[in-house]
Amino acid sequence: MFIVAGESLIDMVAAADGTFSPVPGGAPYNFARALALQGVPAGYANPFSDDLFGSLLKKTLEESGARHLGAISGKPTSLALVATDERGQPQYSFYRSQVADRDIDPQVLLNPIQSDVTGFHSGGLGLVPPDHVLIVEAMQKFRNRGALCTVDINMRPQVARSMNVSLDSYREAALAVASAAHHGDNNVHATTPVRATTPRLVTKLGSMGLFVEPFISTPEEVTAMLRADMAELRQVIEAAHIRMD
Repeated sequence: MFIVAGESLIDMVAAADGTFSPVPGGAPYNFARALALQGVPAGYANPFSDDLFGSLLKKTLEESGARHLGAISGKPTSLALVATDERGQPQYSFYRSQVADRDIDPQVLLNPIQSDVTGFHSGGLGLVPPDHVLIVEAMQKFRNRGALCTVDINMRPQVARSMNVSLDSYREAALAVASAAHHGDNNVHATTPVRATTPRLVTKLGSMGLFVEPFISTPEEVTAMLRADMAELRQVIEAAHIRMD
């Protein structure tokens, strides 16, 4: 099983008439769903809220074939308001204070009851301090057990600022997670500075480590890239002799 940790949230997507539609989201959450849809056993470790949005997230996860490994929290579901600017580019506002997916029991990650853990993935908003501390510890533990570890360095500076986290601290936290995933290699470093105005698409796999590419703007190109990434991940999993059923 591939264990995934990180944010799950509801994207409140703005329509032209000013209304909002709730869409289940969160990069790690969607990664768990994508693995399951590709036939890779996957479990999502973070809690869901006991509110209606939490129920929607849990239902959507399980419909994809992934398992929910975490608890049900009394805290509310995290929200992201999504609108487009005059150029058609998406703009996000995140609400991440005292939310369910951050209410995680460390033992779910550090001492999982599943005996068949063969991979671990995290990233996204889990890189924002102080949440990254648990992710680093889990990465190190799973790596030492021989699990395939992957990390998505999809950084959201606006979230860090909203939580009074400096960009320098955020950058160091992301590098710590990447180092833990990359065989504990302390030489992992950022090739580009963090910029709030430059969205990036991160390719998570590759023999040389992590690659950062300019974000591709059209939905068709993004879909094609994600399909290619999932195909590559499946090949890596098969090469590592990870059970696929």
